[in-house]
Amino acid sequence: MLLLDVSHTSHTAANTGIQRVCRKLHAELVDRGLAVGIVYDPYARHWRKLDTEERRLMAFDAEDNLGTKRKASWSKAQRWRGRWWRVWRAHPLRITGVYDSLIAPEFFSPTVYAAYSQLCGISGPQVAVFHDMIALHLPQFAPAKTLLRYPEYLRELARFDGIAAVSEFSRADMVSWWSKNNVRGPSSTITVHLASDLVESPPVSATCRSGSKKLLCVGSLEGRKNHVSLLDAAELLWNKGMDFELHLVGMVNRETGAAALSKVHALQAAKRPLYYHGAVTDASLARLYRESWCTIQASLMEGFGLPIIESLRHGVPCITTPGGSLGEVARGGGCLLLENATVDTIAGGIRRLSTEPDLYDRLRREISLRSFRSWWDYAQDISQYCYSLKPSA
Repeated sequence: MLLLDVSHTSHTAANTGIQRVCRKLHAELVDRGLAVGIVYDPYARHWRKLDTEERRLMAFDAEDNLGTKRKASWSKAQRWRGRWWRVWRAHPLRITGVYDSLIAPEFFSPTVYAAYSQLCGISGPQVAVFHDMIALHLPQFAPAKTLLRYPEYLRELARFDGIAAVSEFSRADMVSWWSKNNVRGPSSTITVHLASDLVESPPVSATCRSGSKKLLCVGSLEGRKNHVSLLDAAELLWNKGMDFELHLVGMVNRETGAAALSKVHALQAAKRPLYYHGAVTDASLARLYRESWCTIQASLMEGFGLPIIESLRHGVPCITTPGGSLGEVARGGGCLLLENATVDTIAGGIRRLSTEPDLYDRLRREISLRSFRSWWDYAQDISQYCYSLKPSA
């Protein structure tokens, strides 16, 4: 039996990349009885199993779960209960017994990392999932607290028994940072690519009900996602008479996404065919994918590029760039690769896919030849990796 640390995700209604990975692992491992979801309770000051509210947030299957903040939030009842447990030493949800391994799939806090030493009932290795080093590469777009935290976080990762990076790009990035900073990492680091949900039906239409083509972009509104360039490109095409709708999905990062949100509001005020959906449920996101003509992922940098795989899994071509992890995900076909992610190249890519039916059909054929991993595949790979390792002495 494995332990799965979901301390942050079980206390946020955000469902961006890391939270999606955490929730999918929880669904595949915990719901199948292969792991126990755990949370570090800072008020009780111990590890425990999830309560009813935390399990609800991990399921993320209702509209009322949707939120606008990534920050973890504890209810008043959870805070008072934790303090009561600490004072009276009553711990009905406390972790007991012996477990085979610990999986840390989140970007953990210093408090949570320090608390890992309290988990005495682990007979096997401790494994972390590594997502990216974007904060260090693009500090101008990183929240201040995240930027300050990252070097120590990377040093803490090096003390795990194994690391499963979400892309080869991220794995190589992490190993390179350790080397440059004289940090000795674990003897085993591997790449385990992320997955996508099963799709029960093909895209329902290549056009929206209005007759205008629907272009979809999935990703938090934040600086590194490059939404401003995408919006400028869309405005350029609209000014030239091109007929399409642009749909954006994702919560706003208040620290780095203000410029993009301001641009969204300005275009909407100008009556442009721009639709900002904010955070949506998985079911609503799947519907948007199915209804889309194509998607676009023009980020400056990603740890993996989950929306690309999700788009292709729904049979929808994606416009993206060939560098880093985005190129790694796009390598199997189905993507129109831009030279870079500037306004002109983004506009050119959208125009090409709209006016060159042979190109569009070729990308659709490439998608049909690709094979896609399920989240159960991903969960199995992670758990098998845990069982293949030996804990450090």
